[in-house]
Amino acid sequence: RVYPEGGRIVTGASCMFEDTTVIWDVSEGRALHELVPDHGTICALELSPCGGFLVTGGYYIDIWDGATGDLWHGFLTYYDGIAGVAISNAAETVVANSELGQLNVYDGRSGELVRTLATDGIVKAFALLAGGHLLVTFSHSEAIVWDVHRCVALRSLEGFDGGVRVAGASSSGNVVAACGGTWPGEPWVRVWDASIGRMLDEVLSDKAITRHYFPCLLAVGPEVPLARNIVS
Repeated sequence: RVYPEGGRIVTGASCMFEDTTVIWDVSEGRALHELVPDHGTICALELSPCGGFLVTGGYYIDIWDGATGDLWHGFLTYYDGIAGVAISNAAETVVANSELGQLNVYDGRSGELVRTLATDGIVKAFALLAGGHLLVTFSHSEAIVWDVHRCVALRSLEGFDGGVRVAGASSSGNVVAACGGTWPGEPWVRVWDASIGRMLDEVLSDKAITRHYFPCLLAVGPEVPLARNIVS
C-alpha cells in the first residue's frame, strides 16, 4: 500500500516461519519500520485514508501506528481467516471481510463486533471513507454505499459493471476509487463521489488484461477527485 503523501509504502510478506510487514522510504529505498505480529498469519493489510494507522488481519486483527510502526492493540476475529481489512482515520472503526464473504464491522478501540453487513454476493473489494461512517463495497454485480453505523445501504455507484480488484478512499472527503476490468479488455480506474454515487472520472489503460498483468495496487491522494492523479 502507498501512503497518501507518496513518500512511503507498506508491504506485507507471509512465509512458513514468520510474517513481516515493513514500512519503506520510497526515495531512499530503505526500511523504516518492521512490524512483526505476536500471533498468527497476516493475510491482509490496509492503511487508514490519511495514513495515520495501519491494520493487518489474519486470525487476529492488529492495529499499528502508521508513523512509528508501534502496535496499538489487537483482537481475535474470524476462525476462517480474513481476506480484506479497512480502518478509519481515527481508528474507531475497523471493517474485515472473511474468506467466506462475511463483512463485519468492529469497534477499533475495544475490538468488539458491532454489526455484520448483509451484502448481496461475495465482496471483492471495499473502502472505508475517512470519517468512518460510510463504507463502499464492490461485488461481482454491484457497488453499494453503506451507512456503517445504521447498517443501511444508501445508494449504488453509477457506471459500475463489475470486475473490481482493489478499492481505496481519499484521505479526506467522500471520494472513492476502484481499479478493475475483465479479460480480455482494458483495465480501468474509476472515481466516484460516494455521498451521491456519481462517477467523477474514468481512465482506461493502454495495456490489455492478461493472465500475467492486472493492476493490484491503488493509492488515492488527498482532495484529488480525478483518476489521473491516482497511482494504480
